[in-house]
Amino acid sequence: VVHVDPQWAMQNNFSSCGAALIRSGLLTMLDGLGLCGPSYVLMPARRNVPWWEFWVVSTVVREVPEKGEETDYDRFWSFKGEENVGNSVSLLHPPRFVKTTMLRLQCPPDEVVRSFLHRSFSSFTEVRQDYSVLPRGLIPSYHSFTLLDVGSPPEMSVLLERKGDKLELMFGFDPLARGFMKQYRALARPRNPKLCYELPSKPVHPSVTVCNLLEWIDGPLAQSWELYNMLDSNCQHFTKQLQSFLQNPPPLDFQFGPSKLVPLAELQNHRMFVLHSVRRQGTDLQHVPENFRSDWRVVLEAVASDGLALQHAPEGLRSDRDIVAAACRQNGLALQYATNELQADKELVALAVNQNPSALQYADKADFDTLLSAG
Repeated sequence: VVHVDPQWAMQNNFSSCGAALIRSGLLTMLDGLGLCGPSYVLMPARRNVPWWEFWVVSTVVREVPEKGEETDYDRFWSFKGEENVGNSVSLLHPPRFVKTTMLRLQCPPDEVVRSFLHRSFSSFTEVRQDYSVLPRGLIPSYHSFTLLDVGSPPEMSVLLERKGDKLELMFGFDPLARGFMKQYRALARPRNPKLCYELPSKPVHPSVTVCNLLEWIDGPLAQSWELYNMLDSNCQHFTKQLQSFLQNPPPLDFQFGPSKLVPLAELQNHRMFVLHSVRRQGTDLQHVPENFRSDWRVVLEAVASDGLALQHAPEGLRSDRDIVAAACRQNGLALQYATNELQADKELVALAVNQNPSALQYADKADFDTLLSAG
């Protein structure tokens, strides 16, 4: 699909009638040429489905030592990678392997990026891909995606792009994964590197963390997301919206508390409200909707506020080491609600006993060394 910049159209005396002609008369003819146009017909009723489950496609990319068994969600790739040498690209030998994992999301993937959640982004790079049938610069038409890096050299990278009606999101945790993301989309469909070119990297506002980005995607972006439209809602519009947030982030304010316009029943289904609630009172976790009790970040915030809130978490999260550690750090007695495996973890037992010596009674197979290490 040919994307027409509205400002360019005004400068070149495109009337509203002309814009309508492009929208209606050329859309069908040019749709097959586009890189970010709709790839399917979407019924308007489908807009009622959850944001993360339907509108977001997300993949994790990691380098692995060898190929493994593939599933419906895990795939392995032999990837040569790339190494920048001046202005040229040289291939690395021998080939190495990357694993791509398609995420099944119901909420922001905070758990996937747990080690980087509160790290700030250092820079972002916009990459543009020309259309093969259109000379560069003839009209402002190209596909666009943005690569964000944490640290320099990058320790983690996030790639975001709009493809049709969906947001595609990729997370890479090593240099090989970063190179793979530049050559493949979240659905593992290849790009054409020969048609891609990078714009100069730009700094990200220091207040923008990985957590902030996910909250922006979950809140303002989700609320303003529109179906694909060649003139008003395409990949270029999304790139501008994203980069505006990265460079001039607005406060992610949320008016907490029910009102005539926003009843309490509706607020309880709003993730930001739930996060705010469990931060203030961790035991509120027992009252939140069931889907939020299975939300890694919601549970983490709850136990950081009140360690005993761990008892209200599902078993799958009571076996999560980071969550149990946060709970025991706040209240050592939370160890009683951890799974048996973690109750036998000497480091966690030491952490719990340091906070409250009475926690030792809940340790499984705790030996004298553990007691000594706990002081």
